[in-house]
This record gives sequence, structure tokens and C-alpha cells, in this order.
Amino acid sequence: MLRIRSLVVAVIFATGSLIAFPAISAVEASKSDEIVIPHNRDTQSNHNKKTPTARLPKEGTRLGVMFIPKLKVRSSIVEGVTDPMFDIGMGHWPGTAMPGERGNAVYGGHRTAGPRPLYDVQRLRRGDSIIILRGLKRYKYEVIATRIVKPTALWITYQTSGKTLTLFTCHPRHSTKQRYVIQAILRK
Repeated sequence: MLRIRSLVVAVIFATGSLIAFPAISAVEASKSDEIVIPHNRDTQSNHNKKTPTARLPKEGTRLGVMFIPKLKVRSSIVEGVTDPMFDIGMGHWPGTAMPGERGNAVYGGHRTAGPRPLYDVQRLRRGDSIIILRGLKRYKYEVIATRIVKPTALWITYQTSGKTLTLFTCHPRHSTKQRYVIQAILRK
């Protein structure tokens, strides 16, 4: 395992949206800000690499539809992870894998505002399905883990050597104190 300390960097977009993310350095962390991630070459060397996608879609581009049968969710997917995108539906984190591609396809969504597709996200369990329709293709992911992390836990966006999916939303409901994270793996 690798123990790292995060330094928070904030970016304010022209829309007024604020996103905070950590600048990572591999140093021993104090217990107050420790994040533990699996240590492997893939995590350490590829976390900043772009996916094989040749051109990144523009923010707001409609990318498909996400279904979460257990939650009875059907949500549009758009490119971008800003509040205006979350007001439309699920937002795809720019630069992460697209459905079916090798890497980690990362999506965020509101829990209590707008269409709130992830309102009942805590009901998802290992083995539940997340289905993405993109064009004429269908991708079925199986939930393998759930966790609660700090808002600065950018490692959830790191790319993987497999075909994985990560969902994130604010936690608890009506708060931005933490993030609820669902991790899944492509099955079909």
C-alpha cells in the first residue's frame, strides 16, 4: 500500500463552478489527511494519462443514457462534471475512459438537486448492475465496491488497466462534506 498526502488545489471555472482536487506527492501522510490506495504500477504511473480516446467531447455533449435498475434510475449522460452538467443528469469526468474502453470511466451526479439520479445510491450493493447505452452499444457493469471518501480524493478518477466504472456523489444527503463512491467492473 502507498500512503500519500494531498494538497488541495482549487479551480474556478468561468461558469462560477468550483472544483477542488489534490496535487499528489508520494510522502508519508499524517493520520489526519491519510488516503490509502492500492500500490501498483498502473495506479502510480498512469493516473495522469489520458484515455485512448482521440478527441475529447465538448462540455455538455450528450454521451448516452445510464440505467441503474435497483434504483429505478434512467439518466442522460453528458460530458463534464460541473453543476450545470449535473443539472442535466450524470456527468462524465473529462479525460477518463468512455464506456467499454480500457480504463476507468468516471461519472458524477447530484443526490438532492436537479434530477438527482443518485438520491438512493446507498442502496447499491456488490453484484448490482449499472447499464450504459451509448449509440447502439450496451455496456453492463457490476458493482464491486462502495465507499465514502473525502471530497479531495482525486484517486477515484485514476485510470485502471481493466474496464472499470466509478460513480460519485455528495454524502451525506444535503451536504458536500464527503463523497459516496461506487466502483464497478464491465461484465458485458
